[in-house]
Formats: sequence, C-alpha cells, structure tokens
Amino acid sequence: MTTQPRISVQFVLGLGIIVIGALLILDNMDIIYARDYLRYWPALLVLLGLVQLAQPRRTPGRVMGLILVSVGGLMLLDRFDLIDFSFWDLWPVIVILFGLSLLRGARMRGSVWTGQTESDGDSYVRGLAILGGYSRRNTSGTFRGGELTAVMGGCDLDLRGAAMEGDEATIDIFAMWGGISIKVPEDWAVVVNVVPIMGGVEDKSRPAKTGKVKRLILTGYAIMGGAEIKN
Repeated sequence: MTTQPRISVQFVLGLGIIVIGALLILDNMDIIYARDYLRYWPALLVLLGLVQLAQPRRTPGRVMGLILVSVGGLMLLDRFDLIDFSFWDLWPVIVILFGLSLLRGARMRGSVWTGQTESDGDSYVRGLAILGGYSRRNTSGTFRGGELTAVMGGCDLDLRGAAMEGDEATIDIFAMWGGISIKVPEDWAVVVNVVPIMGGVEDKSRPAKTGKVKRLILTGYAIMGGAEIKN
C-alpha cells in the first residue's frame, strides 16, 4: 500500500527561507531590490495556515492555522493597498478564537467546569493550579485520562502506580506562565500532540518495554510555559 506524501509545516518554512535567501543574494548582486518582494512575506503565513488546516481533523493546531490564514490574508491585502489593516486591529478576535478552541476541547471531553481540582473517582483527573501548586499520585486501575491546567503555577501528576482501562488515555494540558510535570509507568508510550506557543514540551520518558504497550496521548497548549513527561 502506498501513501501519498503530505506537505508539512517544516517543508513550507524551509522553502520560504530558501526563497528569502535567494532574494537577498539577487539584491547583493544588484539584480533586484529585495525589499520590493520581501514586503509580501505574509504570504508565508497564509501557506503555513493552509498546510495546518489541511491536516486531519484531530491534528492539534487547526485553530492556529485559521488564525495564520486570516492574519496573513489581511496583511497581504494591506500590502496590495486594497484595505487599511494593522495586526493590532485584529488581536482581540484572535484571543476569542483561542478561547473558543479551549471551550470546544472541553466539550469534546465531556467535561463541565466546576472550579475544583477533584477527579471523577480516580479514573479521570482534573487538576487546577492558579498562582499555586497541584500535586497528586494516582493509583487507579481504570485510568481514562484527565485535564491539567497551570496558570502561573504548577501541576505534578504521578501515574506510575496507575493502570489504564483501555489501550490509550488522553490528558489535555494547558500551561500558561506555569509548568506541568507528569510521571508515567515504564510500559506506557507517550504521544505528544501539544501546541507550544513561546513554550515547550519535553518528553524524557524511556521507550516502552516490549509487549502490550499502553499509549498516553497529551494534547493542549503550552503558552510561555512548559510540560515535562518522565518515568
């Protein structure tokens, strides 16, 4: 069975950098005036957004793709003198779109905001740390996933004594000016689908041992914050 190649974000970025470099070389050779062409750099934002939107529906960052297409398109129209646009005219809309993406994720998980950090039994963990810390050790034999939120605080979840109910579980994280630490058992494989925005996610867990492997899928956002997964 053959698979069709898929254009990635890295491919578009690499191609864009090559084009910029070529324009600068031609400018140094006095063949063109690079500034006349570089002013249309928002086209790269549009291409990046389109690539992100073309990914499968469950791929993280589709909202970011919509934002890139919208902002890049408006900036291009401004460069062509078709409209008068400044990025700061649109940033409140971007904030709203980001908030809607978080609400959509919460609804898909079937979660309801309670303002607490308690779990539904031990199978589903909800952790919240705002200007403080949340630390918990979970030993559930039917672990299904959870959500961890750290805003100018930290969440520490120890799952080394837990067992999954099925073959995989999902934890949705949101770290903003905060950090999240998750410890997983040796026989769990970690899949990171978190979107970092001026932040990062570091997977320090060791490869799962041979045999039937359970998968822990991490989704969500790390905004000027980070998450660490280890054994």
